[in-house]
Amino acid sequence: MPRLYHKKSKTGCARCRARRVKCDESKPVCRSCNRHGVTCVYDTALSPPLRISNPLEDEFAQEMAQSSNFDDSNLLEIGESRSRRLLELRLMQNYVNVTCKTFAACHHDSVLHAWSSKVPNLALQHDNLLYQVLAMSALHLLSSSPNDPELVLARQTYRSLALQEHRRAVSKLSIKSADAVCCAASLVYIDAFASIQARPIEPYLPPMEWLHLARGAGSLYHVGITALHEAKVYQATVIYALTAQPSYFDEPSALFKESNRQELLVLLTQDIPGEPWDQETQQAYEKTLSYIGWVQIAIKKGEHRLGVCRRMMSFPVLAPKKFIEFVGEMRPRALVILAYWFALGAQLTDLWWIGETIQREVQAIQRVVPLEWQLLMRDPLLRVGLTAI
Repeated sequence: MPRLYHKKSKTGCARCRARRVKCDESKPVCRSCNRHGVTCVYDTALSPPLRISNPLEDEFAQEMAQSSNFDDSNLLEIGESRSRRLLELRLMQNYVNVTCKTFAACHHDSVLHAWSSKVPNLALQHDNLLYQVLAMSALHLLSSSPNDPELVLARQTYRSLALQEHRRAVSKLSIKSADAVCCAASLVYIDAFASIQARPIEPYLPPMEWLHLARGAGSLYHVGITALHEAKVYQATVIYALTAQPSYFDEPSALFKESNRQELLVLLTQDIPGEPWDQETQQAYEKTLSYIGWVQIAIKKGEHRLGVCRRMMSFPVLAPKKFIEFVGEMRPRALVILAYWFALGAQLTDLWWIGETIQREVQAIQRVVPLEWQLLMRDPLLRVGLTAI
C-alpha cells in the first residue's frame, strides 16, 4: 500500500527529516523519537556550529593531538569482510552485556540503560563514539586474553580511529554532535585510566597525561552541556541520562565543605622548610582534601561501590587546577594527597579497568616521597592492603 502523502516539515527534528517522515515537532522530544527511544535534536534553527574558540588550545583536544597512542600515519586496516563484521558484532555484544556494567554509577538502572542501550544507538550515528565503544570492548577482552592477535589488532585500530574521529568532532563541535562528543569523552577518560595499569612506574612519574585529559574532558563537558541547556534539549540527551543519577553534584558546595576534611588536617599541618606556600597554595590543598574527605564519608556510610567510583573518578575534573600543577611538579605534599585519593579505590580493584592501578600507584608514591612524609603514607598503604616500610 502506498504511503499517504504529507507535507514534509522543514522545521522537524534531525532524525525525522533524515528519514523524510512527518515530525510532530513536539519538544524537547518528538513523538517518533520518543517511541523509538532515540535522541531527538532540532538543529535547523541552530545550524551555526557551536565552536570552541580554538580547539587545539582546549586541554582535551590538545591531549588528543599529542597523545602518545595516536599517530595518523600508523592507522591499521581491517578490511571489509565477514570476519570484520563478526568481530564488530562480538565487540558490541561484549560492550552491551559486560563492559558497560562495570562503569561508575551503573548500579542505577537509568545509568546502566543509558550506557547499554542509548549509547550504542547514538554510536550508530557518530563514528567517534562508535569506534571508542569498540576500542573499549577490545581492551576489556584483552584484559583476560592478552595474547589474542585479533583483539590486539582490533584494539590498536579502533583506538586510533576513535582518537582521530574524536579530535575531528571536537574541532567541529555543534549542537548536533555535542551529545555524542560528551559521551565519547567519558569513554576516552575511562579508557585512559584503564591504560594506566600498563605504564612503567620506575622511576615514578604521576599519571599527568590522564590528569590533563580529565581536565580537558571537564572543559568539553562544560561547553557541550551548556550549549545543550541553552538549546533546551539537554534533558533529551544521552549525556543527561548518564549524569542525572546520582544527583549529589547538583550541590557543588557540599563537595568542598570545611567539615569534610577534618580527619585529613594532618596533611596540612606538616611544616616543611623551604616548601613554597601562600594563601592560594593552602586553598588548593584545603579544597582537594575536602573533596577526598567527602568521598571517605560516603564510603563510611556504605554507599554502593559504583557510586563511590563515580565520586572518585570525578575528582580530576573538579579538583583545583593548582593541585594538579603541584602533582606535576612532584611536590611531596601533593603526591601524598594523591596517594590518599588513589586509596579511595581500594574496594574497586576487581573492576577490570581499575585492577592493580590502585596498589601500584600508592606503593610507587610511597617509594618516591622523602623520609619526613613516610609516616603520613601509612594510612593509604593500609587502605589498599600494603604494609608501610
